[in-house]
Amino acid sequence: MNIKLGLEIAIAITALISFIYRITQLESNIYKAIDEKVDIIHQRLNLLESRLEIHKTAYVGDKEHQDYLINALNETIKHKFQRCMNEIKQLEKDFKKEE
Repeated sequence: MNIKLGLEIAIAITALISFIYRITQLESNIYKAIDEKVDIIHQRLNLLESRLEIHKTAYVGDKEHQDYLINALNETIKHKFQRCMNEIKQLEKDFKKEE
């Protein structure tokens, strides 16, 4: 009976150790999978940040170009308006001279 009890205790301890080992193995695999997913997420995030930076740079360049074109158009309009005003004033002077 003593041997049987000792054998049962040894088997129970072995089963318990195997169970604990398997649980730690599963835990290790879970942490490895989490680390892999975290690395993938970091890579995707870095890719998205670089793409965003590229688009932001392109947007800033386009905005500066559009601002330049708008300013050039405003200057052209102002110049044409001044020429028209000068011609109108000149025509008024000419009409006053004719009267």
